[in-house]
Amino acid sequence: MEVRMDCTAACRTTGGRVSERRITKRGAGTKVVRRRKIALYLIAVAIIVVTVSTLLLCSMNAEAAPAETSVRYYTSVRVQDGDTLWKIADRYFTDECGSMRAYIREICLINHISGNDIHAGQYLTIPYYHCVHPE
Repeated sequence: MEVRMDCTAACRTTGGRVSERRITKRGAGTKVVRRRKIALYLIAVAIIVVTVSTLLLCSMNAEAAPAETSVRYYTSVRVQDGDTLWKIADRYFTDECGSMRAYIREICLINHISGNDIHAGQYLTIPYYHCVHPE
């Protein structure tokens, strides 16, 4: 004797467990979809926060720009008796020049001087910085 059971008979005999399993699987699938949607929303919010923060920081940096700029000029100086490169450099030195040693090296390079070899009556080209205020 051959027993044949169709799906409805199997569901009845198992107490509907087959359909419960399908519901459980569908429920798990909706949880995965829900988690993916939440993850996408969180990523979108993070991108928006980073973009807004970057824009705010850029605008703050633009506002913090200095109101004045330093412009480099050159002047000609006649060496007097008793003058040294250090004394002349000290008159024109500002923070924009860097260190005093670097500034004196630059003066030597511009004027083709080796060492501390200057003489009274000689003319030197001296770089200096002047602050310019925007109008």
